[in-house]
Amino acid sequence: MRTTIVVTALLTLFGATVADAATSVALRPLTPLQVLGVQCGAGTISTTATGFDGAYATTYTDATTRCGGSGRGGGYKTKTYHGCASARYTLTGQLRDYVGTACTAPNPNAIFATDTGYGEATVSGRAVLILPAVTPTYSWTGVDVVQATLGEPTEFTAAIMNPSTVPLHVYSVSAAGTGVSATTDPADCAEIDLAPGESCPFVVSVYAGNEEVGAATIGLTADTSSLTSVSFSQPVRVLEPPTPPPPPPPTEIGNVAFGASACDASYVCAFAPDDQSLVVGGQWSLADWSLTLDYADGSTDVAQVWTIDVFTQTDATTYFVSGANVVLDAAGNIGKTIAWTLTISSPDGVSLSLAGGTLTLSTP
Repeated sequence: MRTTIVVTALLTLFGATVADAATSVALRPLTPLQVLGVQCGAGTISTTATGFDGAYATTYTDATTRCGGSGRGGGYKTKTYHGCASARYTLTGQLRDYVGTACTAPNPNAIFATDTGYGEATVSGRAVLILPAVTPTYSWTGVDVVQATLGEPTEFTAAIMNPSTVPLHVYSVSAAGTGVSATTDPADCAEIDLAPGESCPFVVSVYAGNEEVGAATIGLTADTSSLTSVSFSQPVRVLEPPTPPPPPPPTEIGNVAFGASACDASYVCAFAPDDQSLVVGGQWSLADWSLTLDYADGSTDVAQVWTIDVFTQTDATTYFVSGANVVLDAAGNIGKTIAWTLTISSPDGVSLSLAGGTLTLSTP
């Protein structure tokens, strides 16, 4: 009977009636295990309301548990564990966190109130959260359809809104995708108060991966002071990536032709172009198919083999060869391409000579 009288008095104080079950929330107390890290049997707890910390109701819990067992030398021994902790609860009565604290003696008769109509009191060793006569609601805004391209990140802006007549506290917002991945910045719309009619925009990052094109969805959810959870389904259209444009054609620098020349014993063949306005000289090495070109402006390139076409035998001693070499810049990128044709001769199967060739120099 005493509990009913106290609760009735508290609810009357905050403008509610006992018949309205949504006017108060009993805050689930901590267990001895949570407070002490150990629990044997039920243990004993006593929880006291201690007021509010921003948008959180706070409590103080005193816990005791006794554990027993056979001690060294025989006999049954018991050990008493005692400790205290403070806890925070959201304005919907959900336990948020707790931490051990020094044991004190808070006033169990204290009644606390916020300027938004929430109250907290202690009833028979338990903390009770008293709700205001009107609690907030919330809604969402998004975009018509999010366009997401396979393999590419994208973003869109959504917002949580307070359409009610009382303030709304937003603890956090989050996003989860079906068919795509979706995340929000943990700092976006976190631990904020929205006045009636206000909204909080936040950015949702979307990644479509490399799966399939078609329809997908992103679900938006929030942890708020509203007693009713409202989710929002954001449509997403996953598109194929656009076809990249073809690379531009290479820019031709010039053509070089040269005649016959002998090769040394290491099969390195020096040659001199017929027209030396671009290349004044060069050499070709059979060992690695590299080309060294000395230019009319005094510079030199060493071109490494890129492609080689299959030898085509024209007679018993002469072969036609074609391919391409590349000159790399300091970053390892192709800075110049040299397409070439060579006619080589080995009349005795031991010595080697160039019977002539052509070079076409170009840039990517």
